[in-house]
Amino acid sequence: TCVVGGRSTPIIHGKCASPPSTPGQAAASIHYVTGRMAADASSYYYHTPLRAASIEPAKGSMEGGTRVLLKLLSDAPSVIEERGGAYACSFGDSIQKAEVVDSSTIACVAPPGAGVIPIYLTANGVDLQRVGTFAYYHELEVNEAAPSTLPPEGGVRVLVEGRYLDQVTHCRFGGIVVERTHASVNEVVCVSPSHASGLARVGLSANGVDFVDGPRVYYEATRPRVDAVRPAFVAPGAPTSTIYVVGGPFAAVEGWRAELLIQGMEYDFDCAFANTTHIACAAAIEADAPLGRGDLHLLLRDAPASSGEAGFWVLPDISVSSVVPTATIKGAAVRLTA
Repeated sequence: TCVVGGRSTPIIHGKCASPPSTPGQAAASIHYVTGRMAADASSYYYHTPLRAASIEPAKGSMEGGTRVLLKLLSDAPSVIEERGGAYACSFGDSIQKAEVVDSSTIACVAPPGAGVIPIYLTANGVDLQRVGTFAYYHELEVNEAAPSTLPPEGGVRVLVEGRYLDQVTHCRFGGIVVERTHASVNEVVCVSPSHASGLARVGLSANGVDFVDGPRVYYEATRPRVDAVRPAFVAPGAPTSTIYVVGGPFAAVEGWRAELLIQGMEYDFDCAFANTTHIACAAAIEADAPLGRGDLHLLLRDAPASSGEAGFWVLPDISVSSVVPTATIKGAAVRLTA
Protein backbone atom coordinates (compact mmCIF):
# COMPACT_ATOMS: atom_id res chain seq x y z
CA THR A 1 0.00 0.00 0.00
CA CYS A 2 0.87 3.66 -0.27
CA VAL A 3 0.62 5.85 2.78
CA VAL A 4 0.35 9.58 2.09
CA GLY A 5 -0.18 11.97 4.95
CA GLY A 6 -1.08 9.09 7.21
CA ARG A 7 -3.80 7.73 4.92
CA SER A 8 -3.45 4.44 3.04
CA THR A 9 -4.35 3.74 -0.57
CA PRO A 10 -3.85 0.43 -2.46
CA ILE A 11 -1.24 -0.12 -5.13
CA ILE A 12 -2.83 -1.26 -8.40
CA HIS A 13 -0.64 -2.18 -11.37
CA GLY A 14 2.30 -0.46 -9.76
CA LYS A 15 0.44 2.77 -9.08
CA CYS A 16 -1.52 4.25 -6.23
CA ALA A 17 -3.87 7.23 -6.15
CA SER A 18 -3.16 9.90 -3.58
CA PRO A 19 -5.94 10.23 -1.01
CA PRO A 20 -7.75 13.55 -0.56
CA SER A 21 -5.99 16.16 1.56
CA THR A 22 -5.65 19.86 2.19
CA PRO A 23 -2.95 21.80 0.32
CA GLY A 24 0.53 21.46 1.73
CA GLN A 25 3.42 19.08 2.34
CA ALA A 26 2.89 15.42 3.33
CA ALA A 27 5.05 12.34 3.85
CA ALA A 28 4.59 9.47 1.38
CA SER A 29 5.81 5.91 1.85
CA ILE A 30 5.28 2.36 0.53
CA HIS A 31 4.36 -0.47 2.90
CA TYR A 32 4.22 -4.27 2.68
CA VAL A 33 0.95 -5.99 3.41
CA THR A 34 2.38 -6.71 6.83
CA GLY A 35 2.46 -2.98 7.47
CA ARG A 36 6.25 -2.74 7.46
CA MET A 37 7.67 0.19 5.50
CA ALA A 38 9.27 -0.97 2.26
CA ALA A 39 11.22 2.21 1.57
CA ASP A 40 12.12 5.44 3.27
CA ALA A 41 9.40 8.06 3.28
CA SER A 42 9.62 10.90 0.76
CA SER A 43 8.01 14.30 0.56
CA TYR A 44 4.74 14.71 -1.36
CA TYR A 45 3.08 18.06 -2.09
CA TYR A 46 -0.64 18.71 -2.43
CA HIS A 47 -1.06 21.84 -4.60
CA THR A 48 -4.12 24.05 -4.54
CA PRO A 49 -6.83 23.33 -7.16
CA LEU A 50 -5.76 24.48 -10.63
CA ARG A 51 -7.81 27.47 -11.72
CA ALA A 52 -7.29 30.47 -13.99
CA ALA A 53 -8.62 33.95 -13.24
CA SER A 54 -8.32 34.91 -16.90
CA ILE A 55 -7.21 33.55 -20.27
CA GLU A 56 -6.06 36.18 -22.78
CA PRO A 57 -6.51 36.05 -25.63
CA ALA A 58 -9.19 33.37 -25.66
CA LYS A 59 -9.08 33.00 -29.45
CA GLY A 60 -6.50 32.80 -32.21
CA SER A 61 -5.78 31.85 -35.79
CA MET A 62 -6.33 28.33 -37.08
CA GLU A 63 -2.64 28.43 -38.07
CA GLY A 64 -1.68 28.38 -34.37
CA GLY A 65 1.10 30.38 -32.75
CA THR A 66 -1.02 32.57 -30.45
CA ARG A 67 0.71 33.24 -27.13
CA VAL A 68 -1.97 32.74 -24.47
CA LEU A 69 -1.53 34.22 -20.98
CA LEU A 70 -3.17 32.42 -18.05
CA LYS A 71 -3.58 34.37 -14.82
CA LEU A 72 -3.43 31.77 -12.06
CA LEU A 73 -5.60 31.40 -8.98
CA SER A 74 -3.50 28.43 -7.87
CA ASP A 75 0.06 28.08 -6.52
CA ALA A 76 2.80 30.29 -7.92
CA PRO A 77 5.02 28.58 -10.55
CA SER A 78 8.03 28.83 -8.19
CA VAL A 79 6.17 26.90 -5.49
CA ILE A 80 5.38 24.09 -7.93
CA GLU A 81 8.93 23.98 -9.32
CA GLU A 82 10.54 23.93 -5.87
CA ARG A 83 8.61 20.72 -5.23
CA GLY A 84 9.63 19.03 -8.45
CA GLY A 85 6.62 19.96 -10.60
CA ALA A 86 6.03 22.32 -13.48
CA TYR A 87 2.98 23.88 -15.09
CA ALA A 88 1.94 22.66 -18.51
CA CYS A 89 -1.02 23.47 -20.78
CA SER A 90 -3.12 21.17 -22.88
CA PHE A 91 -5.07 22.48 -25.87
CA GLY A 92 -7.23 19.49 -26.63
CA ASP A 93 -4.71 16.67 -26.92
CA SER A 94 -1.60 18.82 -27.33
CA ILE A 95 0.41 19.22 -24.08
CA GLN A 96 3.29 21.67 -23.69
CA LYS A 97 5.31 23.05 -20.80
CA ALA A 98 4.23 26.54 -19.83
CA GLU A 99 6.47 29.59 -19.89
CA VAL A 100 6.64 31.39 -16.55
CA VAL A 101 5.82 35.08 -17.00
CA ASP A 102 5.63 36.16 -13.36
CA SER A 103 4.55 34.88 -9.95
CA SER A 104 0.91 34.56 -11.01
CA THR A 105 1.01 34.25 -14.81
CA ILE A 106 2.09 31.56 -17.24
CA ALA A 107 2.06 31.53 -21.05
CA CYS A 108 1.40 28.75 -23.55
CA VAL A 109 1.40 28.79 -27.35
CA ALA A 110 -1.77 27.56 -29.03
CA PRO A 111 -1.18 24.80 -31.60
CA PRO A 112 -2.96 24.73 -35.00
CA GLY A 113 -6.60 23.78 -34.65
CA ALA A 114 -10.23 24.53 -35.43
CA GLY A 115 -13.46 25.22 -33.60
CA VAL A 116 -13.62 25.64 -29.83
CA ILE A 117 -11.43 23.40 -27.69
CA PRO A 118 -10.91 23.05 -23.91
CA ILE A 119 -7.76 24.30 -22.17
CA TYR A 120 -6.38 22.11 -19.38
CA LEU A 121 -3.68 22.79 -16.81
CA THR A 122 -1.42 20.31 -15.06
CA ALA A 123 1.24 20.80 -12.42
CA ASN A 124 2.65 17.27 -12.58
CA GLY A 125 2.17 16.17 -16.19
CA VAL A 126 -0.48 13.63 -15.16
CA ASP A 127 -3.52 15.25 -13.59
CA LEU A 128 -5.34 17.64 -15.97
CA GLN A 129 -7.83 20.27 -14.82
CA ARG A 130 -10.00 22.15 -17.31
CA VAL A 131 -9.64 25.94 -16.82
CA GLY A 132 -11.32 27.41 -19.92
CA THR A 133 -11.75 27.24 -23.67
CA PHE A 134 -9.95 28.55 -26.76
CA ALA A 135 -11.67 29.43 -30.05
CA TYR A 136 -10.05 29.36 -33.48
CA TYR A 137 -10.83 31.78 -36.32
CA HIS A 138 -9.85 31.75 -39.99
CA GLU A 139 -6.54 33.43 -40.78
CA LEU A 140 -7.13 37.07 -41.83
CA GLU A 141 -6.25 38.38 -45.28
CA VAL A 142 -5.46 42.11 -45.55
CA ASN A 143 -5.27 43.65 -49.03
CA GLU A 144 -5.98 47.39 -49.41
CA ALA A 145 -6.32 50.51 -47.24
CA ALA A 146 -7.84 53.84 -48.28
CA PRO A 147 -7.07 56.66 -48.05
CA SER A 148 -3.37 55.95 -48.29
CA THR A 149 -2.29 59.44 -47.20
CA LEU A 150 -3.15 60.58 -43.66
CA PRO A 151 -2.66 63.72 -41.59
CA PRO A 152 -0.25 63.46 -38.64
CA GLU A 153 -3.00 64.30 -36.13
CA GLY A 154 -5.08 61.27 -37.21
CA GLY A 155 -8.85 61.22 -36.97
CA VAL A 156 -9.49 59.89 -40.50
CA ARG A 157 -11.75 56.90 -41.18
CA VAL A 158 -9.63 54.31 -42.99
CA LEU A 159 -11.29 51.52 -44.97
CA VAL A 160 -9.28 48.28 -44.98
CA GLU A 161 -10.32 45.56 -47.43
CA GLY A 162 -9.55 41.85 -47.38
CA ARG A 163 -11.13 38.50 -46.50
CA TYR A 164 -12.36 36.84 -43.29
CA LEU A 165 -12.45 40.20 -41.52
CA ASP A 166 -15.78 39.93 -39.68
CA GLN A 167 -14.08 39.00 -36.38
CA VAL A 168 -11.50 41.82 -36.49
CA THR A 169 -11.34 43.75 -33.20
CA HIS A 170 -8.26 45.97 -33.61
CA CYS A 171 -6.26 47.86 -36.22
CA ARG A 172 -2.60 48.80 -36.02
CA PHE A 173 -0.94 51.78 -37.70
CA GLY A 174 2.79 51.29 -37.37
CA GLY A 175 3.11 50.48 -33.67
CA ILE A 176 -0.13 52.16 -32.54
CA VAL A 177 -3.17 49.95 -31.90
CA VAL A 178 -6.77 51.22 -32.05
CA GLU A 179 -10.14 49.49 -31.89
CA ARG A 180 -12.03 49.05 -35.14
CA THR A 181 -15.32 50.93 -35.60
CA HIS A 182 -16.90 48.57 -38.16
CA ALA A 183 -16.21 45.05 -39.41
CA SER A 184 -17.74 42.83 -42.07
CA VAL A 185 -16.48 39.82 -43.98
CA ASN A 186 -14.63 41.90 -46.58
CA GLU A 187 -13.94 45.27 -44.95
CA VAL A 188 -13.00 46.97 -41.70
CA VAL A 189 -13.16 50.64 -40.75
CA CYS A 190 -10.74 52.17 -38.25
CA VAL A 191 -10.08 55.77 -37.25
CA SER A 192 -6.40 56.57 -37.77
CA PRO A 193 -4.43 57.55 -34.64
CA SER A 194 -1.94 60.40 -34.52
CA HIS A 195 1.43 59.28 -35.86
CA ALA A 196 4.83 60.67 -36.73
CA SER A 197 5.48 61.58 -40.35
CA GLY A 198 6.42 58.74 -42.68
CA LEU A 199 5.22 55.32 -43.77
CA ALA A 200 3.20 53.13 -41.41
CA ARG A 201 2.15 49.53 -41.97
CA VAL A 202 -1.55 48.79 -41.44
CA GLY A 203 -2.35 45.54 -39.63
CA LEU A 204 -5.52 43.84 -38.40
CA SER A 205 -6.17 41.54 -35.44
CA ALA A 206 -9.12 39.45 -34.28
CA ASN A 207 -7.80 39.05 -30.72
CA GLY A 208 -5.81 42.22 -30.03
CA VAL A 209 -2.53 40.29 -29.94
CA ASP A 210 -1.83 38.61 -33.29
CA PHE A 211 -1.73 41.08 -36.20
CA VAL A 212 -1.71 40.36 -39.91
CA ASP A 213 0.10 43.12 -41.78
CA GLY A 214 -1.31 44.72 -44.92
CA PRO A 215 -0.44 47.77 -47.02
CA ARG A 216 1.38 50.88 -45.89
CA VAL A 217 -0.07 54.35 -45.52
CA TYR A 218 1.79 57.65 -45.56
CA TYR A 219 1.52 60.15 -42.73
CA GLU A 220 2.22 63.70 -43.87
CA ALA A 221 4.85 65.79 -42.11
CA THR A 222 2.56 68.77 -41.55
CA ARG A 223 -0.66 69.86 -43.14
CA PRO A 224 -0.40 72.81 -45.50
CA ARG A 225 -2.46 75.85 -44.53
CA VAL A 226 -5.19 77.45 -46.63
CA ASP A 227 -5.03 81.24 -46.52
CA ALA A 228 -7.34 82.31 -49.34
CA VAL A 229 -9.04 81.40 -52.60
CA ARG A 230 -8.61 83.63 -55.68
CA PRO A 231 -11.02 84.42 -57.14
CA ALA A 232 -13.23 83.50 -54.19
CA PHE A 233 -16.49 82.99 -56.08
CA VAL A 234 -18.19 81.01 -58.81
CA ALA A 235 -21.49 81.48 -60.62
CA PRO A 236 -24.02 78.63 -60.78
CA GLY A 237 -24.22 77.11 -64.26
CA ALA A 238 -21.25 79.14 -65.55
CA PRO A 239 -18.48 77.52 -67.64
CA THR A 240 -15.62 75.93 -65.72
CA SER A 241 -13.13 78.50 -64.46
CA THR A 242 -9.80 78.22 -62.69
CA ILE A 243 -9.48 79.24 -59.07
CA TYR A 244 -6.34 79.15 -56.96
CA VAL A 245 -6.13 77.96 -53.36
CA VAL A 246 -3.38 80.04 -51.79
CA GLY A 247 -1.33 78.95 -48.78
CA GLY A 248 1.05 76.02 -48.51
CA PRO A 249 3.51 74.56 -48.50
CA PHE A 250 1.82 72.20 -50.96
CA ALA A 251 3.34 68.92 -52.15
CA ALA A 252 4.00 68.31 -55.83
CA VAL A 253 1.82 65.19 -56.00
CA GLU A 254 -1.32 64.08 -57.79
CA GLY A 255 -4.69 63.63 -56.11
CA TRP A 256 -5.51 67.15 -54.92
CA ARG A 257 -9.18 68.05 -54.65
CA ALA A 258 -11.16 70.95 -53.18
CA GLU A 259 -14.38 70.42 -51.27
CA LEU A 260 -16.94 73.19 -50.87
CA LEU A 261 -19.58 72.98 -48.14
CA ILE A 262 -22.47 75.43 -48.48
CA GLN A 263 -25.91 75.28 -46.87
CA GLY A 264 -25.64 71.54 -46.23
CA MET A 265 -24.57 70.79 -49.82
CA GLU A 266 -21.16 69.45 -50.86
CA TYR A 267 -19.38 70.22 -54.15
CA ASP A 268 -16.03 68.86 -55.32
CA PHE A 269 -13.50 70.53 -57.64
CA ASP A 270 -10.64 68.65 -59.29
CA CYS A 271 -7.31 70.32 -58.55
CA ALA A 272 -3.65 70.11 -59.49
CA PHE A 273 -0.37 71.27 -58.00
CA ALA A 274 0.70 74.64 -59.40
CA ASN A 275 3.56 75.52 -57.04
CA THR A 276 4.33 75.26 -53.34
CA THR A 277 1.96 78.14 -52.53
CA HIS A 278 -0.82 77.57 -55.08
CA ILE A 279 -3.18 74.73 -55.96
CA ALA A 280 -5.15 75.23 -59.19
CA CYS A 281 -8.74 73.97 -59.20
CA ALA A 282 -11.33 73.66 -61.97
CA ALA A 283 -14.41 75.27 -60.45
CA ALA A 284 -17.89 74.61 -61.83
CA ILE A 285 -21.20 74.30 -60.02
CA GLU A 286 -24.73 73.32 -61.00
CA ALA A 287 -27.23 75.97 -62.05
CA ASP A 288 -29.54 75.16 -59.14
CA ALA A 289 -26.83 75.40 -56.48
CA PRO A 290 -27.70 77.54 -53.43
CA LEU A 291 -26.32 81.07 -53.34
CA GLY A 292 -24.26 82.41 -50.49
CA ARG A 293 -21.00 81.83 -48.63
CA GLY A 294 -19.48 78.41 -48.02
CA ASP A 295 -16.24 76.94 -46.66
CA LEU A 296 -13.63 75.44 -48.95
CA HIS A 297 -10.86 73.07 -47.86
CA LEU A 298 -8.42 70.74 -49.58
CA LEU A 299 -8.33 66.95 -49.81
CA LEU A 300 -5.45 64.78 -50.94
CA ARG A 301 -6.40 61.31 -52.16
CA ASP A 302 -9.77 61.67 -50.43
CA ALA A 303 -8.25 62.54 -47.03
CA PRO A 304 -8.37 65.99 -45.37
CA ALA A 305 -5.10 67.66 -46.34
CA SER A 306 -5.14 71.25 -45.13
CA SER A 307 -5.31 73.16 -41.90
CA GLY A 308 -7.97 75.82 -41.95
CA GLU A 309 -10.45 76.66 -44.66
CA ALA A 310 -11.29 79.70 -46.74
CA GLY A 311 -14.53 81.46 -47.46
CA PHE A 312 -15.89 80.89 -50.97
CA TRP A 313 -18.96 82.45 -52.54
CA VAL A 314 -21.58 81.14 -54.95
CA LEU A 315 -22.94 84.30 -56.60
CA PRO A 316 -25.33 84.91 -59.48
CA ASP A 317 -23.75 85.62 -62.85
CA ILE A 318 -24.11 89.39 -63.30
CA SER A 319 -23.46 91.14 -66.62
CA VAL A 320 -22.97 94.90 -66.85
CA SER A 321 -24.61 96.55 -69.86
CA SER A 322 -23.43 100.14 -69.34
CA VAL A 323 -21.23 102.40 -67.23
CA VAL A 324 -21.99 106.15 -67.04
CA PRO A 325 -19.83 108.10 -67.36
CA THR A 326 -17.25 106.04 -69.20
CA ALA A 327 -14.41 108.37 -68.17
CA THR A 328 -14.07 110.34 -64.95
CA ILE A 329 -11.66 111.39 -62.23
CA LYS A 330 -10.55 109.40 -59.20
CA GLY A 331 -13.12 109.39 -56.43
CA ALA A 332 -16.08 110.36 -58.61
CA ALA A 333 -19.31 108.37 -58.71
CA VAL A 334 -20.35 106.21 -61.67
CA ARG A 335 -23.62 104.43 -62.47
CA LEU A 336 -23.71 100.78 -63.50
CA THR A 337 -26.62 99.17 -65.36
CA ALA A 338 -26.61 95.40 -64.89
